[in-house]
Amino acid sequence: MPLDMSRLFALIFLILPLRSWALLASEDYDGGPREVGSRGDIGAYESAVNGGPTLTVTNTNNSGAGSLRQAIIDGNTDPGSKTIAFNIPGNCPHLISPDSELPDVDEPATIDGYTQPGSTPNQAAGAFDGTVCVFLLGGNIRPRGLQLNPEDADDTISVHGLGFYGFSVAAILVNGDGRALIGGNLFGTGALVFNQTFNRSAIEVINAPGTIIGGADRSLRNVIGTATEAGITLSTSTGRRTVHGNLIGVARNGISALANGVGIKVVASNDDMILKNTIGFSDAQGVLVTRGGITDEPARRVSILSNKIGTTDTESNAGNGTNGVRLEFGEDHEVSGNKIWNNATDGLVVLSTSRRNLLVRNTYLNNTLQAIDLSPDGVNPIDLDVGQTGANDQQNYPTLLNASGSNSQGDVSVLLSSENGSYNVQLLLSPDCSNPFSQGQYVLASTTTPVVFGCGTPSSNCSGPITLQVASPAAGVGLLGSGITAIAWDEQNNTSEVSACFLYGQGSLLLRDGFE
Repeated sequence: MPLDMSRLFALIFLILPLRSWALLASEDYDGGPREVGSRGDIGAYESAVNGGPTLTVTNTNNSGAGSLRQAIIDGNTDPGSKTIAFNIPGNCPHLISPDSELPDVDEPATIDGYTQPGSTPNQAAGAFDGTVCVFLLGGNIRPRGLQLNPEDADDTISVHGLGFYGFSVAAILVNGDGRALIGGNLFGTGALVFNQTFNRSAIEVINAPGTIIGGADRSLRNVIGTATEAGITLSTSTGRRTVHGNLIGVARNGISALANGVGIKVVASNDDMILKNTIGFSDAQGVLVTRGGITDEPARRVSILSNKIGTTDTESNAGNGTNGVRLEFGEDHEVSGNKIWNNATDGLVVLSTSRRNLLVRNTYLNNTLQAIDLSPDGVNPIDLDVGQTGANDQQNYPTLLNASGSNSQGDVSVLLSSENGSYNVQLLLSPDCSNPFSQGQYVLASTTTPVVFGCGTPSSNCSGPITLQVASPAAGVGLLGSGITAIAWDEQNNTSEVSACFLYGQGSLLLRDGFE
């Protein structure tokens, strides 16, 4: 019986999801940009099959056949995805020092230094134990190492497994409507050590929403140091860029200094996320959120989550030269779940031009001045006026009234003065009260539901006591003799400074369960 092709195609349309027929060339089945190959991938899994061509770099020459320059030129003639691989003869390291700037990378590509024999990705938990064999060297005539221009929204350009030294503008500059994936690279450190710094940034990203620097997997960790202005600069963009899991200002061993001017600088952007990085040894701030870029607008809705800022995986001192985090401009930022330790001035600063910032679940230890400083500089007094403006609307911190119980559990009472509205309170615990507005090594307890204040008149503040039950936050950490501090935040997320410290003492818990 002859095959009826029209019936066959009709059957295929019924069996396969319609999504597959509308699939774009650079899009996976889950709708996200494809990182590998020219075929759509099923679900969230990236295919190992790369249907695009491979262009192989076989020498360190400035130009000509087998050079990196020629591979980029050839790649730019093909609008489809391709891989630039490396197979340079001889032992590592291989140093590419072009006589002039390399061409911009204008078309989707993966530049994969880990294809070079002898290279291995990182597997260490809090350090970088990989081997990078291919390095790009800068100089005055080469202000940029690689410029990536993912022009269309569905374009992806990836750079993995390369080392960079000494470019006056940036080792990698990204600019376009598509995204870049930058993972497993070394900036300012490697098999050899050169006295070359990045005069502006090691990585600078302009626009390029969806760009990821680092990633959840250890193999994607970048080591980023020796940038005189900022290790990473995230400039003007309408969408999120993510910086995840990198060592920034911290060397490959995870503990030594590889300082930048600022660790991460965020300007004129929206929704950027800084997640689970180690950021230390900066000359100034660990993270600076400000304004600038092409539009000179403030950054908005920046999320700074679960980072180690001024400390390392081993809790060694990696303090930054001024603040751990500084929020200069913009609104609706979130700084949560971070260790902000050992910084030379305040741990976290909010200037008067920034408000509605949620600053919770962070811990503070050994910062020289305050844990949180809301402008103006220094500890703010409790203000009984309503309608305050400025840094986080000058939200008042709670006053500790009592903290007592046994060594393992007890009660803490605070007094909060605020205008009509809903409020939450969080308690922090430190070894002592030696620096009363500075510390909070452990998160101790938080309100589970907001406390609602209904003042007699809208023009006056209310004062109300709030009591929270507390328990030892970690094995071997007792409550007796420890220092308790507190923060409060309103329904718009304006978070206060850390309060004065109160020593936890022995007290009765008879009313708790009747058997203490």
